[in-house]
Amino acid sequence: QDLESLSDIYKLCDQMNYLGRMFLCPEDAVYAIPLREHSEIKCDLKEALFRLSEAFVNGAHVESMTEVGTMMASETWDLLPIPLHKEAELDSSATIQASIHSFLSDVETSLCTSISTQAKVWHNIIAQCTEDSFHNVFAGGENPFKCIEGDCNNGLAVEVIPSQSDAIGTFGDFEAYRHHLHDKVLSYATNSGDEIALASKTALNGLARWSIRLVSIQIKLPLVSGQISTVLCNLYDLYFLTVFRLCAGSSGGEAIILGNNKRSDYGFQERFPQDISPPVPLLLSATLNRTNSFGSRRRGATSEISRGGTSRLVNILVSKYCDADINAPLKSEKDGIARARTFIRRGQAALSKIVSLDQIERWALCNDEISRKDEMLYTAKCTEKLIAASSSCLFVACLFESCIHKMNLSSEDVTSRAHSPLLKYFKQMIEAISVMHNLSSRMCATRAIMGRRVVSNIVALGQVWGEPKLKEHCNTYVDHLSDRYVTLWDHISSSPLAISDGLLQDTWKYIVESGYLALLEGFSKIYNCSTEGRALMSIDLTTFASSISKRALTEKFRETIGSNREFLAPPAILDVRGKQYVDTYIKVFYFPNEDVLKWILDNREAYHLSHLLALVSNGAHNQMPSAALARVHAQRRQVKTLKRN
Repeated sequence: QDLESLSDIYKLCDQMNYLGRMFLCPEDAVYAIPLREHSEIKCDLKEALFRLSEAFVNGAHVESMTEVGTMMASETWDLLPIPLHKEAELDSSATIQASIHSFLSDVETSLCTSISTQAKVWHNIIAQCTEDSFHNVFAGGENPFKCIEGDCNNGLAVEVIPSQSDAIGTFGDFEAYRHHLHDKVLSYATNSGDEIALASKTALNGLARWSIRLVSIQIKLPLVSGQISTVLCNLYDLYFLTVFRLCAGSSGGEAIILGNNKRSDYGFQERFPQDISPPVPLLLSATLNRTNSFGSRRRGATSEISRGGTSRLVNILVSKYCDADINAPLKSEKDGIARARTFIRRGQAALSKIVSLDQIERWALCNDEISRKDEMLYTAKCTEKLIAASSSCLFVACLFESCIHKMNLSSEDVTSRAHSPLLKYFKQMIEAISVMHNLSSRMCATRAIMGRRVVSNIVALGQVWGEPKLKEHCNTYVDHLSDRYVTLWDHISSSPLAISDGLLQDTWKYIVESGYLALLEGFSKIYNCSTEGRALMSIDLTTFASSISKRALTEKFRETIGSNREFLAPPAILDVRGKQYVDTYIKVFYFPNEDVLKWILDNREAYHLSHLLALVSNGAHNQMPSAALARVHAQRRQVKTLKRN
């Protein structure tokens, strides 16, 4: 009702402004400017109306941010469906737009219905007239002010959706990014094909309803269109940035995967090999020969030094941001990461004085006390929630696109406004959202498999990698990792994520890829490794690959859970960074130095610098002979040069 009253005041002021212009200078076109358009001429009436409207929008800004923020803090991340309007003549973009547009129209109708049940709203006939016809109101002798029923038609009726290529203008690959978004959303349709189950409660009950309200304010109070654009962008930034931080886990991890900060092992690589002790076998040998003051060897010295040396090595080589290091951007990904980084940095700056994103890190994703007692099950449930949150951002991006349509930013005159803040935001969002979804899903998967723990277990084996003895079986950490995959697949395949085969397959793809990347990260941190140790790495890799196959997971499920429950076999995953990616890296250690450098030159964009440096640093430590150490340093400098170029 306040909005309707302000809208009446605005229209009445516009009429008064028009009357004044006609009375004072009817033939001067300079003065024939509506209130909503910019003018260098000072107008006290316009300024007063602007302040009144701005105060109203500020109140809506605070209320909307508080409501959506509160909803996100208590969000359960259960994905909810909306009907999918699928017609043969519509492509994926038109299908997604029509579905969300129809949903927003239903929301709009419900909001109008709630208004019509209130008391009668004051309207004036003058405010409903055009400038050419308002004289007829008085000429006909009709009362220009009277009470009428609240009108539900607030100018937000569904229209034919125009092409966004006209709305945005020439923005390079914008259309390709937009179609990629719509194709991805459509691929996540439910298995029945009738619904899109990607919406969170916050998206449906918070963002959608506030978007309709803000669009209504923008239409009824055009003087504050700029402020409405700011509120809308802040609301959607709040959603996107909250989900991204939730998936990243921390501000430090977020900075690494966006390329704002270097990988956390960068400082160590600059100091290498000063921080590397001699290989553990040498430590043990020195300790065994050490005697106490009475001329006898100290009891328990071997195990004590072994534990101390291994612990120190893990602390040096495995950062608390190891999960982010695993997903740090490669040089080949720099363009996509740059788009996501630009969008998130802008959003962080816009929200810096409004919300504290650091509070998100303390949110509990799963409050099930029973599952908390089972660490693997608890992790699987948290992974389900995080994947749902990440995927919901795709729906929210399409939701924002529908708001752009409803704000009439796709009209014929949009070319002159193609650089408005709202359309710039829309362009950046479309270009960044797929990359953000990919990054956040990768982080979810790495946290699901406890990537840092995997790397720590590999490093903690210490002397095992340097033993000149062939082994027939894999290390025990591979068995633990395989058990985790059984629990993860068992849970997500029976969770609400399974309502969409596309979503389930992508989730499993991210989880499988994360396992291989964690192994690669761990293997690259072994600086003292024998030929037999490399063979053991290959055994670990092959055993892991076999243990997560369709047949192995099915058999493992039958052994651990039994045959009473139905088991959905996992899909086959063909990924660029899978078994072959890691196996190739292990085999490079067998190459002569010249061939290693040639391989690094050809593959420098596919692996991180620390991975490549490890190829020429095997056996290096702080007590190496000077000549040997000099050769290692020379090769490392050469690798860094190749990587930079």
